[in-house]
Amino acid sequence: PGRKFLLVRHGNTEKVAVDSDRKLTEKGEQQCASFRTKYAAELSRVKICVASSVVRTMDSAWRLVGMSSETEKNSEIAVPVAPQRQSGVEVKPLDELYFIRPGFQTPAMKYADVQLGYAPVQKYMELVPGAYEPGARQMLEAVMNAVDSTEGDVLIVGHAIHLSYLGLALIDAIVEERREEWDRGKPGGQSVEEWREAARRAVLPVNVGEVCGFEICADSGVRYLPNPLGTDFVTATCNAAFVGPGAAESHPQIGADP
Repeated sequence: PGRKFLLVRHGNTEKVAVDSDRKLTEKGEQQCASFRTKYAAELSRVKICVASSVVRTMDSAWRLVGMSSETEKNSEIAVPVAPQRQSGVEVKPLDELYFIRPGFQTPAMKYADVQLGYAPVQKYMELVPGAYEPGARQMLEAVMNAVDSTEGDVLIVGHAIHLSYLGLALIDAIVEERREEWDRGKPGGQSVEEWREAARRAVLPVNVGEVCGFEICADSGVRYLPNPLGTDFVTATCNAAFVGPGAAESHPQIGADP
């Protein structure tokens, strides 16, 4: 069977002054355990994991592949401490998957985040068409470079709306890679564009919950992976709900000069 990509959002976090310092709450830890139980078969085939390099995504990634972790303070950013290895899965931190970094967020992206908060990617595409796609392609390029030398399924742990855009970019990359082969006849009788549209329909209307995500595979298509433990979108309508007053001005940016 073809390689599968599991794209999963991090777990619920506490509210802090600086976004990159956010740590999982007890609920977030439980969401990771719940997802790991429900999708044990899917996770068992994962050979490599890449995650946004901040605390909440790295901790979620470790928990999903069967590790535990602690965090410590390093300068102004809370940095996860590498846990004792309890599985054969390597977890690679990727700065490119974190959205608060130099030069990544455009004015249109910041506007959409304020207007929409946590919402399906289709709503973002309608409000600011074309604003997020370049960033998603950058993320995908970084992911593929990180996993290129490894066979087997891939787990990607990231952030809300950016996971959906990353999923759409991955769908387009699969189509371009397989187009010539599928033009000669795809199993099941689907055309290339029919496969692409069916795959996109699985992503576009979804508001991705905490420790929920997508399974994407050229052979089996795309499906949403909900978590049995729900996400409170009423109390926390956007990323800013988890960040204290003034944090927008005090965010340490990964890769920025000290």
